Amino acid sequence: MKSRWTYLRDCYSKARKKMKGYVNVRSGSDAETGHPQKSTFRFYLRMQFLDE
Repeated sequence: MKSRWTYLRDCYSKARKKMKGYVNVRSGSDAETGHPQKSTFRFYLRMQFLDE
């Protein structure tokens, strides 16, 4: 159970860093339309409580 939690937390951290990098480097058609990129990590929205 502990290793699963560690794995999920690490995946979330990587996905969050990737999303932050995307916000800083926005270019192309997504920047013009304002559509945010969605994370490929399945539990990204559910694990946002870690940011608090």
